[in-house]
Amino acid sequence: IGHLDEGIPFMTDGCPGPDGEVGCTRPYGSYKPSEQYRDFPFRPVSNDVVQIRKELALEEIMNSEGKDAADSFIKNVKANITVPLTRFEGQAKAIAIFGSDAPELINVEKWLNIKKLTPKSLKGKVYLIDFWATWCNPCRMSTPKMKELYTKYKNNKDFYLIGMTTTYGNYRDGEQNIPNVTPEKERELIAAYVSHKGMEYPIGIAKSNINSQNFGVSGIPAFYLMGKDGKIKKRWVGFVEKNFAEMDELIAAELGKQI
Repeated sequence: IGHLDEGIPFMTDGCPGPDGEVGCTRPYGSYKPSEQYRDFPFRPVSNDVVQIRKELALEEIMNSEGKDAADSFIKNVKANITVPLTRFEGQAKAIAIFGSDAPELINVEKWLNIKKLTPKSLKGKVYLIDFWATWCNPCRMSTPKMKELYTKYKNNKDFYLIGMTTTYGNYRDGEQNIPNVTPEKERELIAAYVSHKGMEYPIGIAKSNINSQNFGVSGIPAFYLMGKDGKIKKRWVGFVEKNFAEMDELIAAELGKQI
C-alpha cells in the first residue's frame, strides 16, 4: 500500500504481537522501512487502507485547520464508516483531549534515572512524554534527538523529558531477540538498553499500555508536550526530522510562559 518515496502509506512487518511478529501500519514516509514491504504474515485488507487514509487525513486537518475542523471530520467518519477503525479511534481520542488536562501517568512498575515521578512533581512544570519501545525502529532513531533535547534543558528545573514504555512478553532491540521473557526480566533488559544508549532522562516502564491508551496513542514513537498549566499543548507521531526542531521551539516558548 503505497511506497516510501511517494510519501503515502505503506505497511511492513516487524511489530511484536501476542503471537509473534505481526504487520505494522506505517503512515509516515520519513524513515526507511524493512527491505520487504508488507506481505507477512498476512496481506493488507481494505480496512487497513481505509484506516491509514483516515489517520493521515485527520492528522493533516488537525495540523492545518485546528481542533474544531478535526472534531467535525471525526464525527463525519464515525457517521459514515462502518468497519472497525481501532487506530483511528485512538487518534480521535488524542484529538479529543487536546488542550485538556494531561492524563496522570499510572501503573508504572519501575522508574529509571529518577526515584519516581508523581502528579505533584510535575505540577507547574513543562514536560515532554516520549511513548516508545525498544523494538520500534523509529523510536530508536528518535533517541539521539531526545538526548539532545535532554542535554539542552536538563538544568532547567521547570522541565522534564520523560520516556514511557511497557513490557510486551518478548524483548527486541534491533540486536537482541528474546522471546517469552517475564515482566521482571524484560524490565531488566530495558534498563540495560537505556544505560547502554546513554538515555539519562527519566524512563517509566508501565505494567500495561494504559498510559498510551489514556493519551490516545495510535502509533509510536508519539510525543506529547504539556505546559505549566498541565494541559496538552502539542502532539507529534513518528520519526519526522522537522518535528524535533518544533518541539525545541515550543518547549522554550512554554518555559517562558507565566502561570
